[in-house]
Amino acid sequence: MMNAVLDTNVIVSAARSSTGASFRTLELAFHNAFTMHISTPLLLEYEEVLLQKTSMNRGDVESFLATLLEIADEHEIYFLFRGVLHDDDDAMLLELAIKAQATIITHNIKHFSKAHDYGITVLQPQEFVHLLRKSHDDNH
Repeated sequence: MMNAVLDTNVIVSAARSSTGASFRTLELAFHNAFTMHISTPLLLEYEEVLLQKTSMNRGDVESFLATLLEIADEHEIYFLFRGVLHDDDDAMLLELAIKAQATIITHNIKHFSKAHDYGITVLQPQEFVHLLRKSHDDNH
């Protein structure tokens, strides 16, 4: 089974529209098509940005995050990769991906240009959905 870390921009896109690849990626997570990996700092970032950039209220966000906690594998991270990328929030994602041996799913591929140096694949949501479909079709 594939492992993935979803960047906050994917979560926000999914919350804003039920028609795009970000929403489909989240749907696939809820259907156990891949293993989603999270950390407490990432959950806190999801919460902060969902409250700022979507119409979700605090109760909706808390309910959504509680559901994510039920389906995702949670990891402790130690911020050992600060300074590797331009944005420390992105470095937090990279560290989680390294720990979980997971693909990073993001709309900002350029932000993770050094992820490949650590053996981490970075894909846009539509590429990830296509890869999951292909993998599913090959196995059936």
